[in-house]
Amino acid sequence: MKLLTEKVSVAGRIPDTESEKCNFIGDTPSVNIFTPDRPAPLSTGMPQSPLGSYYTPDALMFHSWSPTAFQPREATGRIAIFGASTIAGDGIRCSENTIPSIVQRLLSDRVPDQIRNRVGGSPQVDNFGQSAYVAYNQYLLLLNQLRYGYRPQLVIFFEGQNDALQSVLKASPHFSYGEYSNGAMGLFGVRYSLRESLLARSALFRLLVGEFTRTHSLIVEGDNYKPAVFQGSFDQLTSTDAMSSRVDSVVTDMVSQAEMIGILAAEYKFDLLIINNPSILSKVRLSEREGKIMAEVKDIAPQFLKAISLTQDAMDTAFRAVKHSRIHYLDLRRCSGHSADEVFRDISHLTPAGNEILATCIYSGLSRLSIY
Repeated sequence: MKLLTEKVSVAGRIPDTESEKCNFIGDTPSVNIFTPDRPAPLSTGMPQSPLGSYYTPDALMFHSWSPTAFQPREATGRIAIFGASTIAGDGIRCSENTIPSIVQRLLSDRVPDQIRNRVGGSPQVDNFGQSAYVAYNQYLLLLNQLRYGYRPQLVIFFEGQNDALQSVLKASPHFSYGEYSNGAMGLFGVRYSLRESLLARSALFRLLVGEFTRTHSLIVEGDNYKPAVFQGSFDQLTSTDAMSSRVDSVVTDMVSQAEMIGILAAEYKFDLLIINNPSILSKVRLSEREGKIMAEVKDIAPQFLKAISLTQDAMDTAFRAVKHSRIHYLDLRRCSGHSADEVFRDISHLTPAGNEILATCIYSGLSRLSIY
């Protein structure tokens, strides 16, 4: 595995996030079905996404492509960027200010030789970001796209933060989202869930029945990925030892998925770049607003910061140890450098200026990438 770890300094004016200006106005997207034998999407009249996501799934996970800023008219190859809300562009009003769009613009200005030799002189950057996705969701979505004929030359995965939030901090079941697991278990049927919900929300109900809630409807991932009921306090659930144990499982899964993608990469002839997604924790100097965000989180939910830190550190150690010619790793946690300007809107979501900084760091990393 090749590491891309050089620090990248980014200079330039930081745009005002409150007056974000959109220079690109797209039309209603036309459907581009790149596999002739594949069924058409259920819906073809979707309006342009305000989040700037090129990929728009329907109920069957087929998709359409929206016209997006800076895309070449005659693409020579594809770079696929998978991720969650940071890539999808949650909170970004203009599609041109999402990370994939900025990478596309930078590649439109100049394509590094390493990318030109593999993807051609006019690569198209496809945004597969979907809010709330974890690494496993990205893996499944990539498998779905390969199955239906999508053929990228480079696949980029943004990973870490949602895994830290869902699996490390909240110990959410690996096999499902949220409360879905309730209905799959007889003990936690509708009647039981309603009773627990009332016990958790009503002191009067607890007084009348003489009971306290056992689980607060909290079903966690137990040993061997089997569902379990957690009956302790939140402090116990989020102790350093407990979260460290879950981090080990989460990062082991990430690496295993990357290695499985490595097998596919050799078959389908693409490379995989894993990116350690930065957070406000990695910013050396905080703006006034970022300082307030950090202080508030430390006061209300310091466990959140601990979960992110543990996960990102473990990812860094694990992915540096992967030995695979088609798997590369890029740590962007130092990407924002020592800038005191506002880069983060909250713990993990970025301003347009923050997206510009990260996209520039990715572009710089691509220029050093030796892909097949």
